[in-house]
Amino acid sequence: MKEANKKAMRQIVHRHIDADFTKALDNYFTALDGETPSGLYEMVIESAERSLFQFVLKRFNGNRTLAAKVLGLSRTTFRERLNTYQLVEASPKKSQRTT
Repeated sequence: MKEANKKAMRQIVHRHIDADFTKALDNYFTALDGETPSGLYEMVIESAERSLFQFVLKRFNGNRTLAAKVLGLSRTTFRERLNTYQLVEASPKKSQRTT
């Protein structure tokens, strides 16, 4: 894909994410019915990061090395965050792995 096409695609994706994000926050505040939220930043970041990690892992068939690379994270950081969000599946034992 040409660089200009990549840039245009990113802009489209940003607009969609922004619109979805704004709608989700609006729904959240509506559901609070006037109450003041607490820990909003942490809640949003954790939710976004968890969803992103789940999507990327699924997209790359559980390949953590490739997922970390696509995300621009070290494997160690990615593994730590997977543990934080309890998204880690037990690795198959050597005898169970397919070659």
